[in-house]
Amino acid sequence: MDNGREFLILCHSYGGIPGCAATDGFTVEERKNSGKKGGFRAILFIAAFAMPRTGMDLLQSLKGRYPSWMTPHEPFYQKNITCCVNDKGKHCFYNDLPDDIAQQYFNSVVPFSQDAFETPIDFAASDLTIPRTFLICENDLAFPPSVQEELATSILDMKIERCSAGHSPFASQPDRVIEIVKGLLD
Repeated sequence: MDNGREFLILCHSYGGIPGCAATDGFTVEERKNSGKKGGFRAILFIAAFAMPRTGMDLLQSLKGRYPSWMTPHEPFYQKNITCCVNDKGKHCFYNDLPDDIAQQYFNSVVPFSQDAFETPIDFAASDLTIPRTFLICENDLAFPPSVQEELATSILDMKIERCSAGHSPFASQPDRVIEIVKGLLD
């Protein structure tokens, strides 16, 4: 960034939360105000958790219920617990890919901290000061399109794009994702 480069940040799924937070204080405008060049100039949420307000956690955006493709530990809201994606995840994440390719992608899925779902955020998509776009994946079985729509429309000035892909459009519809990215870079 310090060399003056400007970035478009792409956030997928849970990545919407840390991706959004990563921009705080590092937008082109914020850096310019402190005498620096470069920074984030836009953000694209791809079937991502674009949280509408601080203090929320990801589990709240899912109405307090973990998805069927995840095996959490109970009781919820313990600290330092690892959870994993169960066998339902392959179909939910990659339902629009041939099985052999879906399996290759699924093999890269790793356990993660349950805290990621249960920790309130302190920087929300509504706090963003850069242009924001949300790609709703209309055949997503992992993150219901209705919830994607609810999150996207709850944030002022969120531009909405759509595709007919499942949860991972960069794998099944890369040309559509590239088209949107190019549009954001123009």
